[in-house]
Amino acid sequence: MDLSQIFTQIHGKEISYNNLVDIDAAIQLIREFPSPPPPGEAGRGPATFAIIKHTNVCGIAMRPTLPAAWDAALAGDPESAFGGVADL
Repeated sequence: MDLSQIFTQIHGKEISYNNLVDIDAAIQLIREFPSPPPPGEAGRGPATFAIIKHTNVCGIAMRPTLPAAWDAALAGDPESAFGGVADL
């Protein structure tokens, strides 16, 4: 399977099995938060961002913008977030 068709890797080593487990955990966690409205509908909902390493949550946040959600999620445990996966 060509993972580049599914994921955009910004930095780091090739995606490993452990990364895929973390990505799945992040997706499952984010699904517990309200979704933004579909494109074309009035308004944009908040962005949710999760950072996971070895299936442990390093940070998760919902904020009005994606950069704000990233900053808040990273603030949860910036040291452990190194080498983990980030998902939105």
